[in-house]
Amino acid sequence: MNYTAVAPAVWDPAFADADDCLLTADQCVVLGQHYFVKGLIEIPVSGSDEVFSWGVWVSLSRESFSRAWDLWDRPGRESEEPYFGSRRPYSTPATASSSNG
Repeated sequence: MNYTAVAPAVWDPAFADADDCLLTADQCVVLGQHYFVKGLIEIPVSGSDEVFSWGVWVSLSRESFSRAWDLWDRPGRESEEPYFGSRRPYSTPATASSSNG
């Protein structure tokens, strides 16, 4: 089970041939000014061993996108510290039916 968008909302198919634009399955650059990566939020499905995968595009600064690009195929990159914000304080994943909020 999953849901995802092919590209961030700001992407226009007219950008496809532009030198300062890029769209892959999980990375996007728009006009050399806006940088995005796609991540998956996995949500446990109550009463099932399955998860619902929600593909979301997030914007990054040019510097953070460059760092992510450099590490993209490196094993263990998922252990990289967050580029902004903070880690979630939960010790275990919460479900929609839990009492965590």
